[in-house]
Amino acid sequence: MTDYTYYANVFDVIVAADRRGQGVGEILLEAVVDHPGLQDVVGLSLLCRRGLIPYYETVGFERFDPETEIPEGGTEEMVRMTYTQSE
Repeated sequence: MTDYTYYANVFDVIVAADRRGQGVGEILLEAVVDHPGLQDVVGLSLLCRRGLIPYYETVGFERFDPETEIPEGGTEEMVRMTYTQSE
C-alpha cells in the first residue's frame, strides 16, 4: 500500500511451503523495491515476525529506527499505531 510520495508498506509476502528456498520471495521483493512508481518514496517498510528479520535483512531491509528523516527536512520520531474501533 502506498501514496507514491511519502510511504509504502509491504504486506503479506507469502511463498508456498513447497516453493520456499527457491528465490521466489526475493523476486517478489525485488519487483516491489525496483518498481518505477516507488523510486522516490522515502519510507518503504514492512512488518515481520522476529524470526524473519535475518531473511529480510538479506534482501536489503533494515530494522526500523524510530527516528526517521521526513520529506520536509529534519528528523522526527515515528510511532507505530493501530486502529481500534470504539463501541
